[in-house]
Amino acid sequence: MLTYLLFESMDEASYIENVKEEIDLQFDEVNRKSYYFMKKGLRRILLNTKKYIRYSQNKKTEVDLLIYYCLKLKKFTPSIKNNKALLNLYTRQTDTISEKLKHLHEDLQYDYEGVMKDLRS
Repeated sequence: MLTYLLFESMDEASYIENVKEEIDLQFDEVNRKSYYFMKKGLRRILLNTKKYIRYSQNKKTEVDLLIYYCLKLKKFTPSIKNNKALLNLYTRQTDTISEKLKHLHEDLQYDYEGVMKDLRS
């Protein structure tokens, strides 16, 4: 938290990029031996992502990071569609993003609408 306040709060775009790089590293380290271990790893990544969101307290940053998490989750191999718990995790996050979008400016809502269509399909 202190690092964010001292160094990264002035440049939100670089903060988002740094968090995305951290998410990428965490996705690479997920244990893929069984769906049980995958679920634990993916939930841990979500927990860390939400921690970074709390530091920022910016609604646009929150939506950006959750969308990035969902995009990574959608592309994850083996597919999350083969496991009901992971599919439910994905669905809950897309629903959360939809709710968060309602609190953003109309222009931003329009910008994110295309990404949300990709997430829903």
